[in-house]
Amino acid sequence: MIFYFSGTGNSRYAAEQMAKSTNEKLVYMSKQTMNETTSYQLEEDERVGFVFPIYWYGVPKIVEQFIDQLKFSNYKGQYVYVVVTYGGSCGNTMRQIATILEKQGLPLAAKFGVKMVDNYVLMYDLPSKEKQQKTIAEAKQQIAAIAAEVAKKSIKESYHKGAIAPFSPLLQRIYKRVDHSKKFYATDACINCGLCEKNCPSNVITVLENGPEWNGDCIGCLKCLHTCPKQAIQYGKGTEKRGRYTFPGIVE
Repeated sequence: MIFYFSGTGNSRYAAEQMAKSTNEKLVYMSKQTMNETTSYQLEEDERVGFVFPIYWYGVPKIVEQFIDQLKFSNYKGQYVYVVVTYGGSCGNTMRQIATILEKQGLPLAAKFGVKMVDNYVLMYDLPSKEKQQKTIAEAKQQIAAIAAEVAKKSIKESYHKGAIAPFSPLLQRIYKRVDHSKKFYATDACINCGLCEKNCPSNVITVLENGPEWNGDCIGCLKCLHTCPKQAIQYGKGTEKRGRYTFPGIVE
């Protein structure tokens, strides 16, 4: 079984490749899924994977919330692994996710990281199309190699921690305190299609007659911003002239 979270499709692609390699079921970590069930039956030889992107050099809030509510029946020491995707490095995320999983009695056997297209356009623009294509091609090769290791249930660690790792705890504390919904808005280009509301993993968007509104525990995944068909969704003043990104052929 593979539990995954993804905003722009990078981690979804990685999770899907893991699933193809191991023939495991995919479960999307979202508020809707949590509202439906967080209890799962494991098979004797099943692998348990967690795939997600790095947010502020740590675990996205929704991933931590999901795992905190997770309940397994028939857990007998099955192989547990993590795959994280990041634009540069993962900081101390592996230590953080290992602690979160240990609270649930799930010792982490393998840890993998994959560099993918950095798309945090709140701070900077996207890399060029050529660099994106190069990064995606290299990521596909790396994910294929990771999938082969997971299929063998390898006990392994392979990821880039980066120089900023000592600051990860501080950045995570800031991340959890920030109101990520505060600066979102839609321009006049909005056509009220409802896609942002439908696909919001945190259920914080409501499309009204005059456009979408953001209220609640937004995790800052930027899925609404990157997937808006009219590029009408903005965050403050910094995103108006910056690009949009989704993994080719993945995100709705």
